[in-house]
Amino acid sequence: MTDWCLMRVKFLGKNSKKIMRKFDFMANQDQRLPKKNVGLFPQSDLELEFMCLISRNNIDLIEYVVEEPNIDTLKIIADYYKVSFELYHTAVNGYEVGYGEYTYEKKALELLALDELDFYGCVFKNSVYHFEGEIYPNKYSLRKYIWERAYRNQKIDEILQNID
Repeated sequence: MTDWCLMRVKFLGKNSKKIMRKFDFMANQDQRLPKKNVGLFPQSDLELEFMCLISRNNIDLIEYVVEEPNIDTLKIIADYYKVSFELYHTAVNGYEVGYGEYTYEKKALELLALDELDFYGCVFKNSVYHFEGEIYPNKYSLRKYIWERAYRNQKIDEILQNID
């Protein structure tokens, strides 16, 4: 069974409104059909698909569903429009979660994604999640805790490497 992934992408930069107009147009297409490329890349045959696309123009954010994170596609779009983006993705039914930032000027993506192994030892019992002696009321709070811990540990490791 496919575990769908919810993607949230916030575009950053002076061209973010330009790209949001394109996504807003796609979001307003017939909801029963996949969202197809509508001029994201003029004079290109590249066809992109964004299922269940929601466009939030007031904060330059799009949300959509994919089978697995399509980060390479987002990088192509960001480079073309000269925008950076923040990315959040989470598995609809599983534990996987990730957050990243892409800077188009540097062509650099900083991404921290967790998978099932990061949640080893988690037990769902009596309608709550138990992990390392703590209780979490839902999988969202558990994922948030584990992701924040992994991110903090990654930053500490980077600081310690720079000291040497």
